[in-house]
Amino acid sequence: MRVEDLGVIVSTSTGQKEFGYRPRFDIELSRIGKVALIAPDDDYAIWGSFGNRIPFWDPIRDGEHCIVANRRDGGGSIILTRPIYDPVASSSPVPVYNLEKIALNVSFPEVIDADGRLQCFYGSSTTVAQAYYYGQHLYGVRLDTGEKVLVAGEGLDPHCGKKIHVVAKRSGKADRIARPIYIAELLTEVRDAA
Repeated sequence: MRVEDLGVIVSTSTGQKEFGYRPRFDIELSRIGKVALIAPDDDYAIWGSFGNRIPFWDPIRDGEHCIVANRRDGGGSIILTRPIYDPVASSSPVPVYNLEKIALNVSFPEVIDADGRLQCFYGSSTTVAQAYYYGQHLYGVRLDTGEKVLVAGEGLDPHCGKKIHVVAKRSGKADRIARPIYIAELLTEVRDAA
């Protein structure tokens, strides 16, 4: 059974041996409740180096997600597993789904012209940056409005935590959770008035 639903990720792990130790999420789906969601590969992991991971992603704190998944079939029967971190060993097992797509349930603007803070710097030589926008540095920015965006550009001192102003437009490319990557027209540090 295929599901297309909204859900909130409530816990994560590397998964169990029978799931190939692939990234696993326990997620509360709006229509069917809690399920175990097995990601197809480590690109969905939140551990390890940034070279081949989704940057700037916190699945539990980023809020609601749009999920597309297929229920895992064990030769005619639904595969079930125990919820992650379930303190009650006798609690009901949950069905296992294979993740096809996951996207943040957020509307991103076509153009950004706002202040924010530089949260992450990925450079231009990581696989992530090269795959998304070759030759540009990739920055993770939290805007003052609260949105987290990925911006490809140049010329910004990479020290994280500084206040910056961003003017950028969508590049037409997106990361693995469907967050658009923006191309900077302007990336500049905002200095406090003396």
